[in-house]
Amino acid sequence: MANADAIATSWNTPQYHGMLLTQGLTDKHCRFLSMIGGLANLGATGGLKRAKAFKYPLNSKNELDAAAQQDITENETAAVPTPRNYDRSQDEYGYIQIFHKGVGSTWASESELTKLSGLALTGEVEALNDPFLSNFNMTMRQLAVDIEYHMLQGKVNESASADEASRMAGLFATQNKDGGAAHTIDTNKVDCGGDALTVADIDAMLLLLKETSYAPMQNPVFIGKYSSIKNLADLYGVTIMAGPQNTIGTAYGRIETIVTQAGTFPLVEIPQCPVAVIGLIDLAYISPVWLPVPERNGRPGGLLFYTPVALAGAADKGQIYTQVGLTYTAEKYHGKLYNFT
Repeated sequence: MANADAIATSWNTPQYHGMLLTQGLTDKHCRFLSMIGGLANLGATGGLKRAKAFKYPLNSKNELDAAAQQDITENETAAVPTPRNYDRSQDEYGYIQIFHKGVGSTWASESELTKLSGLALTGEVEALNDPFLSNFNMTMRQLAVDIEYHMLQGKVNESASADEASRMAGLFATQNKDGGAAHTIDTNKVDCGGDALTVADIDAMLLLLKETSYAPMQNPVFIGKYSSIKNLADLYGVTIMAGPQNTIGTAYGRIETIVTQAGTFPLVEIPQCPVAVIGLIDLAYISPVWLPVPERNGRPGGLLFYTPVALAGAADKGQIYTQVGLTYTAEKYHGKLYNFT
């Protein structure tokens, strides 16, 4: 298997016998993208977040004063208090990223569907492969994988010209496009020091969320690669008599939820998360943000669409296009553990 940037021909897309199995990471593993709405509900008109430019605000902020002892005399109550102005600010932004993919096949490849390659067995080919439709479907699946990767690990960049790409900020990125430090989740991050993950590490992050950020924690879940989630599950499930309970109440077995003093948290395996990173993310405040393309002069538009390219030679060609970013509302609403063995 050698994927390449090339139009499908009868030579590079021959037929094979047997069930077609897509190996490795596929769109079926894009659980994070599915949890925040995915690419399947784009026909809906409600609930979708839309931007009006490639740079968009994630929130606006104000805050109450710290509580303090009041010292108001009776004589002072005879006068009208000075009004208190609660100032607002806006300093967190997201960025739309372009995803643009081509699809194409020659007319010859679309005609010669019985040309076999590999082991030639007797009988019918199990599933004829239309080269254009097959590559179109694979390109859409690749698009889902690419978008989720950028939402989790994308290195942010604000475009300054038409020759510079705008990039969304991945939730767990630690660098910007130029390699500078850029933690999207910055306030409630805990560096575990390169050692084994401990309950103390988790408690430190929860303490930040509870007493530094006062995060709402409406729908928080722990996410990470299998190895990271297993580390977390082992902490809360193996030494059951010495630690918090797990969902099945036994010392061993699959653990899907952990119970702490800060709350009950589901554990979700997300294969595209970085190695040695666990996020506690609040799904109530995370969603895709789309920059729609207007329909014009008969050409399609919308959030995610395919458009054919005018015929130029004996081949069918087209392009898939979308402009999408991520909103996490406020980075203080989420937490991160990183740098553990």
